[in-house]
Amino acid sequence: MGSNLIRVEFKELADVSEARAGEAPRRRGGAEASAGHSMAGSIEEIPLMDVLQWLATSRKTGALKVRDVDSGRTGVMHLKEGLVFDAAIEGNPRLHPAKALMRMLMWQKGSFELENIDEEAEAPEARLNMSLEHVLMEAARQQDEMAALDKKYNLPKARDRVALVRKSPVKWSTLTDEQVDLVQDIIELGGWKNVLDTRETDDLSLHKQLAGLKKVGAVEW
Repeated sequence: MGSNLIRVEFKELADVSEARAGEAPRRRGGAEASAGHSMAGSIEEIPLMDVLQWLATSRKTGALKVRDVDSGRTGVMHLKEGLVFDAAIEGNPRLHPAKALMRMLMWQKGSFELENIDEEAEAPEARLNMSLEHVLMEAARQQDEMAALDKKYNLPKARDRVALVRKSPVKWSTLTDEQVDLVQDIIELGGWKNVLDTRETDDLSLHKQLAGLKKVGAVEW
């Protein structure tokens, strides 16, 4: 409602008794606020795309910290009056902020918390210029297409080994320029994860190119 996110949950009788006795009732997940934080919660219960949309509508300023259960990584989105102006994921210093933002919006298991920013603290440099509508629509599109591609090709995870097929059934001269560049990167960058983190091309496009190479038998994983 307006700039407030309200959660209504059923409290068992034991909790009610505690509250009447002057003790704080136990919390059971969802979104809540704590010292230094405007809001915190679970991605499973409130998807990040919904969180971001609410933050934009309420024109919030702060640092949205997100933790992904599957990878164990933590990322942060910096917002000013509801607009994301920077994004980063720990351990990925070469990752473009736009790719970092899209990756975090793909995370489906984990937690988030919005930290209030001290007005006197130095904010990171603005590196993104993307409207909220574009961010959410693009994230939804990439999520749907990636799921369909993964179902068809069982795409490799970031740390999986992607290798060239020896005695390739296809001549490299028949590959597209983009596919040849990707083959070179796989050889020179030392792993699929490094390719994903180094190239500015979005993850979906890179996976499409990789799936094309797998289809003609040039790579395996």
